[in-house]
Amino acid sequence: MGSMRNAYQSVQLPTVLAATISGMNTIVLPTNLKYLYKPRKTLPSFSGSENGALVQDWFQECENVAALLGWHDANMLQKFLTRLRGDALMYHRKNLTYVEDYCTWRSLMIEKFIQNDRNYFLGQLEQLRQKPNQSVMTFAAEIDSLLVKALGLAVITDKSLKMFCFRVKLAYLIDGLREDVRKGIDSFLFEYMVGFPSWSRVIEHVQDVEWLTDLRKKQSTRNSSRSCDYVKVYLAISGYRGFNETGYGVFFGENDCKNVSQFEYHTGNVSSIKAAITAIKQAKTHGIERLMIYTNLEYLLKFIGEWAIPWLENAWRKPSGKPVKNVNHWRELLAALEGIDVKWADLANNENGYHEAHALAINGSRKYVPRATYYAD
Repeated sequence: MGSMRNAYQSVQLPTVLAATISGMNTIVLPTNLKYLYKPRKTLPSFSGSENGALVQDWFQECENVAALLGWHDANMLQKFLTRLRGDALMYHRKNLTYVEDYCTWRSLMIEKFIQNDRNYFLGQLEQLRQKPNQSVMTFAAEIDSLLVKALGLAVITDKSLKMFCFRVKLAYLIDGLREDVRKGIDSFLFEYMVGFPSWSRVIEHVQDVEWLTDLRKKQSTRNSSRSCDYVKVYLAISGYRGFNETGYGVFFGENDCKNVSQFEYHTGNVSSIKAAITAIKQAKTHGIERLMIYTNLEYLLKFIGEWAIPWLENAWRKPSGKPVKNVNHWRELLAALEGIDVKWADLANNENGYHEAHALAINGSRKYVPRATYYAD
């Protein structure tokens, strides 16, 4: 383990994870399975060894075969027994020969060999590192998933165990982060070690650090790609109905299936952000890797060109100290920008496409749905 993990090396992780916590309401999750595209018709073997198949995976694969062949529980027990090897076979012969009910036998076998599964997932945690193009959110979700499998629990109500899990996740998060992101983390995370922490708040903060790191890199790196290498899209909004009832238009081209005309119960500023998010998502959905966004929406262009970096540096606060508005929408935009090369241009430099985008925005604003009906959906 790295430096953060060493802080908890005195804790016997497998022992703690295996311990029974009395009075807890828990849900046991199945392991993630590697399903085959072509279902197998033969039963795999199970030895119960640390290097062998995981017990829950083995049962699931065997049950898939049983379902395919139409076996009932008595057949399943009889057939599955023939595939036991090594420690698993010895354990059955010594302790479970009296069991005739399949579900009972299954539960007892899992209870005996589940620790091998947990040790396997702990080993996966040890090796887990953030991939070069992987977001912090996705990396944190991997940590969550593996720890749930290692624990065998999805819901934890014991406060001391919750704290323990938080500290374990934090240790794996910090050690596994991209080096440039880890360097950008301040004392915030360590302050959160005191008292009961918020995991989601930590992830938000680290995600902001990653966005800030990437934006600074992009700012200092000159992009040599030509404009003709980018797919063009045009954005516009329309306040046809009123201040908080707007429409936006996303125009890729004449009769293009990616064009969008949408109504929003939001101000023009929020609709501007949503238009950009929609354009980027449309591009990703259709396999576009480079996108040139043309717009005259100053709110968007100033964020990309002037505001994003200082706002992230100041924890979403303006130089005056006042909190930035629409943070959740800005964060959604930054998340959408991951995994795609996007350039921005003032529409004044290229008037082609503006009228079409504005027409889509007007049509969007005319898609007005009465608020009561809108929210009923």
